[in-house]
Amino acid sequence: MRNTRTGRTARSIRLGLAGLVTGAIALSATTAGAQFEMPVPLPGVSGLGDRPIPQLTLTCPDPAARIRAEVIAPSVGGSTGRVRIHATVHNNGADYVSRPGQQVAQLYQGSAPVTSRDFPSLGSGGAAPLTLDVDWTPGGEFNSDFLLLLTYGPDIFIDDMATNDDCRMTNNEARLTAASIDALFSG
Repeated sequence: MRNTRTGRTARSIRLGLAGLVTGAIALSATTAGAQFEMPVPLPGVSGLGDRPIPQLTLTCPDPAARIRAEVIAPSVGGSTGRVRIHATVHNNGADYVSRPGQQVAQLYQGSAPVTSRDFPSLGSGGAAPLTLDVDWTPGGEFNSDFLLLLTYGPDIFIDDMATNDDCRMTNNEARLTAASIDALFSG
């Protein structure tokens, strides 16, 4: 039977549903035993009438990279100023508990590593800061971006410690562009 609106056959629709069921089974298998506490709002979605839409919540450790800059010495007449780079590992999830040397936050300027730190324990909502002061010439030819990158030891997900399994690896890098730092001097 063919759907006149979509052009799909009933068989292809059933296969699509089977794929959804298979995906749900795989998802539930990978999140078994997790406790969820941190709400993750769905952007652009509002409630249905007077009933709010339930929020997906997470209860696994979620170290995340954050980075920003502030001007600490202004540039006068095109001269070199100074900026402070604030790079932070912020835990958005449950307590992160690991062993020293299993994880590291690395800050790069361009492709060169400039500082790093281990973060073996990070409570829920906790932060591990890295700070770097840098001379900066706004619009300078050799200004480069900064990158904060969180990396883990190769056995971190197979060591039978759920407290050190980062449940969202997509937020383990944060970039601060040279252009955004330049803009701090003009405003």
